[in-house]
Amino acid sequence: MKSQEIAVIRWIDCAMHGNEQVSREDAEQSKLIYCVSSGLLIKEDKHRVVLAMDWFYENDSFREIHTYPKSGIIEIKKYKVKGFANDI
Repeated sequence: MKSQEIAVIRWIDCAMHGNEQVSREDAEQSKLIYCVSSGLLIKEDKHRVVLAMDWFYENDSFREIHTYPKSGIIEIKKYKVKGFANDI
């Protein structure tokens, strides 16, 4: 049985500010969105972090996959999943 980690990431995303007309001054005040996401850590390399919502451990497959660019990740915390998959 493969071991598994859960990751919690803090990351920055783009922001959509609507389709109404705004002044240059207001547009220059636009900000990015700060986010937190979590999931089963599938892969991490120098370019990306891949998380999944669901893990089907009997055949080591996943569902609801999300890929985040490393350039937008501020912080990542990892937690080991212990034992429960082996108990079933």
